[in-house]
Amino acid sequence: MIVDDDERNLLALTEVLDSLAEVVTATSGRDALRALLREDFAVILLDVFMPEMDGYETAGFIRERDQTARIPIIFLSAVNKETEHLMRGYAMGAVDYVFKPVDALVLHSKAAVFVDLYKLRREIEERNRAEIVLQEAKFRAEEQRLEIERELQATRLRQAAILNSLPVVLFEATYSEKDGLRRRVVGGDRSALSGDAAAWLRDDEARWEDQILAEDRPAVASEYAKPCGKGDRASVRYRWATADGPPLYLLEQAVRVDDRAWVGSITDVTAQSLLENQLLQAQKLDALGQLTGGVAHDFNNLLAAVLGGIQLLARRTNLDQSQQAILDQMREAVDQGIALVKSLLAFARKQPLSPTSIDPETLRKSVMGLVDHALDTTFPVDWTVTAEDHAFFADPSQLTLVLLNLIINARDAMPGGGTISIVIDRPSEPSTSADGLRIVVADEGPGIPAEILDKVTEPFFTTKPPGKGTGLGLSMAAGFAEQSGGKLLISAPPNGGTRVEIKLPARRVDCDEDL
Repeated sequence: MIVDDDERNLLALTEVLDSLAEVVTATSGRDALRALLREDFAVILLDVFMPEMDGYETAGFIRERDQTARIPIIFLSAVNKETEHLMRGYAMGAVDYVFKPVDALVLHSKAAVFVDLYKLRREIEERNRAEIVLQEAKFRAEEQRLEIERELQATRLRQAAILNSLPVVLFEATYSEKDGLRRRVVGGDRSALSGDAAAWLRDDEARWEDQILAEDRPAVASEYAKPCGKGDRASVRYRWATADGPPLYLLEQAVRVDDRAWVGSITDVTAQSLLENQLLQAQKLDALGQLTGGVAHDFNNLLAAVLGGIQLLARRTNLDQSQQAILDQMREAVDQGIALVKSLLAFARKQPLSPTSIDPETLRKSVMGLVDHALDTTFPVDWTVTAEDHAFFADPSQLTLVLLNLIINARDAMPGGGTISIVIDRPSEPSTSADGLRIVVADEGPGIPAEILDKVTEPFFTTKPPGKGTGLGLSMAAGFAEQSGGKLLISAPPNGGTRVEIKLPARRVDCDEDL
């Protein structure tokens, strides 16, 4: 079935696909849904942009109905080739995208695969019925039996060829509460799985379940342990530990063939899961940034009114020493509020910045003048500056505040004392304008666990005890770096400690050239 609101497109696509099978056309999503109530289809070619009901909404209705949920959908689109739109289409159940203007050969080839699969499914169903009839009739003549076997063998070979071309691994398995799930690979492409997973399926299939992360094992066990009968299905996504890298995300789908036996497939969905997490994180930070920026601006207006009142009282009122102390405390509290507003605005990427040249040595003296009172002899600061002929191009006050926060964080990470190492240099292989100069702040503390390393720049997330941190320091630093045209990187070296690296634009001192 072809769904497109343009009659010309329908005519052209029908001409391309008419040789494959009978083609049914629809000019709207509603017409397509009505056609699906009457007929079954091998594949649906669905235009993304249509009036009233677009392709995504139509695909959603198709996937909600059990009778049509498994029909392959290929989206047709003239625009929206960005990853987020493609991911949305695949999330709605699309198996592929074809972009307009359509290449007739490509479209014909893609549609032919699903038509063949549809015909193959029908053929297999018919063969199964034929086998039942043959068994009930005590088999036909020997010549007919041999012919049917040859046809069935050809069908199996075609099916195996199609399955081997798909990016999945096929397995047989048995399940028991004592032994868990024991898998044996029977087909598919092991190379479709990444590195360690492919090797384990080849060399040590019996211990596959041992590599599933502990927190995901109950979900896998419950999926296979739930009471069900022959033909019921299991589907579970879990994380699989690798030897020396981040875990893989695997999608396992299976169908029960008897009381203990299953057959199924394993698909590596690591890239898709990471993209989903990145998209969700970006949406969260964007929404929180907008909220934070609005609150910070309103709060700043209130502080301005309070500060003006304090200054007016100081000029027009004769205060004794104790009253003046109270007024000074109020002014200090307002100053702290202003600093907090700046941190919030830096996180929200709305802090007005005044970038100018600041050489590394000046920055070092400025920071040490502010931080000396917060550090004692148990926290020596080791500075290494190797970029004297370059200067940062950033807001000096905000850069100083960011570096000050990183030093305080390093101090707090080492309650027993330790050296704080600060390096200012040029990256070994600068590739973009964001790599002009970098600042590396490293401590000798216990480091940050790998499972929360990606979360430490989230607003209000802190590893410090309650009352010891706001969770805005690293998010403010990340916001400042991004707004300045740079970036912030955090790592936990294997030998311990935490390493925070900020890359910022810079310029040569002698020629005033941006880097």
